[in-house]
Formats: sequence, C-alpha cells, structure tokens
Amino acid sequence: MISKNESSYDDFKKLREKELECYAVNDETKLIRYMGLPKFLSLIEREELFLNRADKFEDLFEGDAPFKNVIAYSKGLQSLAWLTKKSEEDELAEDKIQEVQGGYIEKTIEIKKSAFVSCWNEMNNESYALWQIYAKDYGIAIQTSAKKLKNLLEQEKGCLYKVRYIREDEEKQIEVPRYIEREGPKVIENFLVLKKSYYDYEKEVRGIVFKENAESMSLKIDDLNDFIEKIYISPFAENGMLS
Repeated sequence: MISKNESSYDDFKKLREKELECYAVNDETKLIRYMGLPKFLSLIEREELFLNRADKFEDLFEGDAPFKNVIAYSKGLQSLAWLTKKSEEDELAEDKIQEVQGGYIEKTIEIKKSAFVSCWNEMNNESYALWQIYAKDYGIAIQTSAKKLKNLLEQEKGCLYKVRYIREDEEKQIEVPRYIEREGPKVIENFLVLKKSYYDYEKEVRGIVFKENAESMSLKIDDLNDFIEKIYISPFAENGMLS
C-alpha cells in the first residue's frame, strides 16, 4: 500500500520532470552571442570559449533564489514524513521549515561558486537592444547552433538551457522549484535559469558547467571555422572597424 507521503513525493517528482521540459533547447536552434571586440579577438586567438563563474556576474543577485520561491519550496516539503509533525510537535516542525529555508538560501550561494555560465540568445533577428547593452561601439556577434554548443559543453559534462522569464505574480505562487539536471539522473535546485519577465526580449539561452574549486573555465574549440557559422558587426561600429 502506498502511503500518502510516498504518493505526494511521486507527484512532486513528476512535476519536477515536467518543469525540466521548459528549459529544453532544440538542436537546430540558431544562437547568437554579442561581445566587445577584445573578447572576440581573445576567442579567435585562444580558440577557447570563456565561461563566467556565476558569483562573479556584474549583477550580484543573478542566480539567487527568489525568497518567495524558497518559502514555497520549504512548505512543499511538509508533505514529506520528516516535516509532518502534529499536535504538540507542530512548533518543532515550524523550526525545521525555517532551517530548510536558511539552508536552501545558503545552498544557492554555494552553487553559484561552482557554476560556470556562457550566455547566448536565440537568433531570430539581430537585436537593437542587445547591441546597445553588450556590444555597441566596437561590437561583434557570432552565430552558432545549439547542437554545436551542446557538443562543446559536453567536454565538462555541461548542459544547455533556455532561460525562463517569470512574472511577479508567478513568484507569489507556491510552485515546485526550478530544477536543472546534473550528471545524469541527479538534480540540484538552481535558479540560474530564471530571470524577471522584463528581460524576456533577450530570449536567452545558457550553457552551464559545474566544477568545484575552480576560479575560471574555458572550453577548447577544435574547429573555430565550423563552430562560428556567421559573424556580425555592430551597426553602431565606426566605418572600417575591422578593415
């Protein structure tokens, strides 16, 4: 006979698996990466793709778990046996929930120290906004395919994910937390692929590699001419920039 807690946990896992589908990137998807000229020249010279460690992003809150989602996560765990205290032990259960919340936040901070990220965008047309933000005056953009980037990430068992853009009202809902696959069947709680909905014009895709105790990471590109399918020059660049 299946207990109520076992059934609840099975439902939790099914929702988690469904959640993962939101982040899948089709192999044929064309990707573009905007960058300044120095980064482009470094890429060409070194034939390596640099990944930025998540805790070193300019936005220090990038990848943090929204606190309301943390609360939702810990309260969702009340369906598990070790959080279903009743009667005189209710107060102890609440203490346990607070402990889970605090530990969960600490865990996301530690995750950022071992997560290396390469940020790309789905290629529909060139984006005026992204040129302005990332590569205005001396900007370059390179195009590749999701499949080629996935193959590159496999060097370090990395994966490619769509960024999911969430509205303020979605944060208030008690939902299953977002998950990312890690090393096959294992999963970790991770918010590195969540952003506020007002960034949805970016249509961002992120390559993520996890590596403990590393300060930096680059992935070797064996055939740069194959990996880079097309090069774009910023429409704001001075005439003759690369001539």
